[in-house]
Amino acid sequence: MFFGFSFNQLMPAFVDSLGADEIGFGALMSAVGLGSAVGTVLVSSIQQYRHLGFTMLAGLLFGAVALVGFGIAVFYGTTRFAFEAAVVFAFLVGVFGSVYLITSMTVLQIQVPDVLRGRVMGIHIISFYLMPLGGLFMGVIASAYDDSLAVLVGAFVVLGITVVAMISQHDIRRIDGRNLSESGPNSDELTESAKA
Repeated sequence: MFFGFSFNQLMPAFVDSLGADEIGFGALMSAVGLGSAVGTVLVSSIQQYRHLGFTMLAGLLFGAVALVGFGIAVFYGTTRFAFEAAVVFAFLVGVFGSVYLITSMTVLQIQVPDVLRGRVMGIHIISFYLMPLGGLFMGVIASAYDDSLAVLVGAFVVLGITVVAMISQHDIRRIDGRNLSESGPNSDELTESAKA
């Protein structure tokens, strides 16, 4: 999230590169928001899905791929259909980003035992609010080189981390949404063991 999905911090620069105006800016931002809404509706039907862990990682993977497409569209700037392609990819980033965020929070809230849930969710929220720092990271690259390169670097970092996680983290991949409520440690047992 830090490296990739903070791309909207640089949206005004992307609008300039695409040769768009205020309406274009609104269209790009609305595409991300509409995509998030669609992703929320889609993911509501798979909360108890067998392959919930894989779906979470797939959302992150395809979101990064959509970011690559967005970066390529920005790179081509004012060429024909570049803006339209950027709007489509911004929509897809919203869809898959929403799928990842909702499924990851679902897994965290249900997998983590009751006595630790507040602390874990606190760390999760802190990491979420640190996302604007990703905009600073991307802004440095955009200032030194190119705004499309900033998006592509962030997207490929997310892609690399996601692929490594999908290959190496078997436990995450195998999280089953049908029995999540039974998979986390019992909070009473954890409290008793801590007292002992």
